[in-house]
Amino acid sequence: MLAGILQPTKGSVVIGDGNVSPFSTSGRRCVGYMSQYNGLYINLTASQNIAFHARIHGVKDRSFVETLINRLGIQDLLSRRVSVLSGGQRQKVALACAILHKPPLVLLDEPTSGVDPVSRRGFWEVLYELSKDFNAAIVVSTHYLEEAERCHRICVLHNGQALALGLPSELIEKYAPKVNVTRSKPLCSNNNSIAWQKGSAWREVIVSEKTPPLEGHIEPGGIEDMFIVLIRMNQN
Repeated sequence: MLAGILQPTKGSVVIGDGNVSPFSTSGRRCVGYMSQYNGLYINLTASQNIAFHARIHGVKDRSFVETLINRLGIQDLLSRRVSVLSGGQRQKVALACAILHKPPLVLLDEPTSGVDPVSRRGFWEVLYELSKDFNAAIVVSTHYLEEAERCHRICVLHNGQALALGLPSELIEKYAPKVNVTRSKPLCSNNNSIAWQKGSAWREVIVSEKTPPLEGHIEPGGIEDMFIVLIRMNQN
């Protein structure tokens, strides 16, 4: 719906100051969209894919495209067919295709799905740079909660409904339960075990002999705790 492909059953979608709809021709030019499976033509080279998207978007200024290629570090991939590229390399080429027309809104549908951890981290570093340099709003859908925590704002969706919207730190503080850390019955002879209490659940772990006793220590919950609480609240 945000990409202007599906009509909403109710409500409305607007871009920017509220005068542009993604379902109009001008609105589609304001959106850069990268699907989960990157949408590249695997029998074409990376360069041919980029040239094709530049043509359909009416991009005539090659200087920005060249800058984008250099920023993404895909110069050495241009002559290679997409079919022989790795997952991380394909994602970078697909990102170039999605933003080469300088859209103010970029939609990325699970962009790091199936990508190795090193490529995932590099991809996010590129996103941060692009959002700053090109002043674009980037909307990312992801099942990786540690990635969601990298975003400036997150929206938790479940069964098509928005359960919460806000800064990651604010939502974690509001919904994630605190963890009480107390001394427990020793798990071994040297008395170096502690128990983690979260609600009625206990988790016992072994710590180093040098670790001091943790009496009544409070640990904040994390983004995964926040997500689980919101889902359970909605189910109830």
